[in-house]
Amino acid sequence: MGQIIIYEGIDGSGKSTAIEQLINTYKEKDIKVNFVHNGKFLSQKAAHRAYRVQLHNALLYEGVTILDRAYIAELLYSKIYNNHEDDINDYFALDDAFSKANAVIVWCNPPLKVCKANWSSRLEQEAFHDPIKYDALHRIHEMIPYITRCNVKTLDYTKGLY
Repeated sequence: MGQIIIYEGIDGSGKSTAIEQLINTYKEKDIKVNFVHNGKFLSQKAAHRAYRVQLHNALLYEGVTILDRAYIAELLYSKIYNNHEDDINDYFALDDAFSKANAVIVWCNPPLKVCKANWSSRLEQEAFHDPIKYDALHRIHEMIPYITRCNVKTLDYTKGLY
């Protein structure tokens, strides 16, 4: 059974940089890594189906699976970012499944001004452009440790690891 690491954080929180550092660390140690970047899904049903497949594949994988966002982001972003409602029962079922698989969530939560500066510097690359909703997402993201049964580790920005 492989290890599952999920990076959660708003745009500009340092997820991609931290993931890249972790992948390089694992490669230096000859540890196999499967990386999945989850973007915007067309529907809640498609998102939840994708997360179930990712969990299944990660459990079969003889290495580490790193997810750039997953079902928690879908819950937090569903109304604001993806324009669809999320079914809380589906969320809890996914959370239970990932928790039973001993998934670790790396919580990327630097101060809002840091996130906003990073996000603003690459705004043309981002799919999400509303600064008021961005502030709201940051506040919502602060709830991550309280809405999951998975083990949550806070990203140590001085080391780039959790």
